[in-house]
Amino acid sequence: MIMREKPKNGEVLVIFSDSITRNRVAHIFKIARILLGLGRKPTILISRATVDAINDLIKDLPQNIKLLFLDSRKALASDAKGFLLKEWMLHLVQLFRLRNIVKKSDSVIVMGTLNLPAVIIARLHSKKVYAFAGGFAYLTQKAQSVDYRGRNVFKFIIAWITYLVEALVILLANYVIIESRSIRNHIPLYHVLQRILRSKVIDYGALFVDTQYFRPYIPVDKREEIVGYIGSLEHYRAVIELISAFRIIARLRAKTKFLVLGSGSLAGEINKIIGKDQILKSRIVLLGYIPHKDIPYYINQIKIFVFPTRSEGLPNTILEALASGCIVLATNVGGIPDIIKDDETGFIVRGELEPKNIAMHIISILSMPREKLIEISEKARTHVNYYFNFNSALSRWKRILRI
Repeated sequence: MIMREKPKNGEVLVIFSDSITRNRVAHIFKIARILLGLGRKPTILISRATVDAINDLIKDLPQNIKLLFLDSRKALASDAKGFLLKEWMLHLVQLFRLRNIVKKSDSVIVMGTLNLPAVIIARLHSKKVYAFAGGFAYLTQKAQSVDYRGRNVFKFIIAWITYLVEALVILLANYVIIESRSIRNHIPLYHVLQRILRSKVIDYGALFVDTQYFRPYIPVDKREEIVGYIGSLEHYRAVIELISAFRIIARLRAKTKFLVLGSGSLAGEINKIIGKDQILKSRIVLLGYIPHKDIPYYINQIKIFVFPTRSEGLPNTILEALASGCIVLATNVGGIPDIIKDDETGFIVRGELEPKNIAMHIISILSMPREKLIEISEKARTHVNYYFNFNSALSRWKRILRI
């Protein structure tokens, strides 16, 4: 007779390893809502967070969720220059102090694949450990090491150190949660140790889009000819190349406008490029951080949503754009090809991520018949509404946590 494990409905410890900014607060609300919906008792453990993010969490997170901050001031002070060793030692010391919390939890979800100490401590306490890989940091580091200025050797070395650390996390965790099937191809050591890793990889762990909140308030064919981007302003997102593509389009299409929402290390450089180009300056709106609750308004202004990333998991921003009726143009990386089928639910950038090529793709889409764009918009929105709504996510995570 086979004895089945009795389902548990106790505490789940969720550890967020990355620095939590206001842009990332939405991920905490989503995983918390899923766990509450499954009858679990979530404890959210945050190692580093900005003051604004902390205020948002304290104000809006449901009171039945335990929210713990670990030495935020010290973590923030070292955030700019500290990287792997300093960061892991911080996690190790903090989690050692809170080992009793780990003991009380039925299982531990580590959001991210760099927090090796968290995984080790949870395994030492015989807890079931899920490593949630929204993307892989080594890919982002590799993408950051190569930009329009050439290769940064130091960042390239860091990328391979990161790869080894993520490989250890993958090997030690009981389960590895990825958001879609294509991301399997980027799991460290997956092709080498496929027989070992195949059984522990869960490839349906996507969160959800609030499809009542993100929807087409303005039909795509009624929108102005606005090309937009929402996301971080970093090299791995090829935003300099995108702004340069906007400069080309501004000279070829008189009625096209541009909208960019986001913050990051390239914000100053982007402002300089725009400031020197009077044609583009008169046609572009560049905004910094926008509260998540205001994103539906801005995303409904965008007709063509461009996401030229070099490294990605399954971007929530793309899902929100599709749910809102935008036509999405994105790169063929990470989990993006699982949701963007070229010329069916959106468009894929073919060739190099350089300004002329990006501009050519955008102009080609803007020149398409109205009926074609409506068809693509509706097909993509139907897919997102069906697979990435809250109830679908709840069903998937019920299987993941084996309730």
